[in-house]
Amino acid sequence: MSAQHAELAAGRWSKLTLGEQLGNVGSEVGRAGRWREKDPRLHDAAMIRALELMDLTLQDRRWRGRLR
Repeated sequence: MSAQHAELAAGRWSKLTLGEQLGNVGSEVGRAGRWREKDPRLHDAAMIRALELMDLTLQDRRWRGRLR
């Protein structure tokens, strides 16, 4: 887990609704798309953050049985 998401993983993420969590994931994916051709390093970093946030969402016990 990156240092950027350590605070979220420590509990703040579990206070967000599913929509808020997925919105944050989508923001990172959108950011990655904007950087794709301009700066591959920033694109890759945004995709890593998106995947980390998706992992946090999948680990959130409130969504067990709702996510596939």
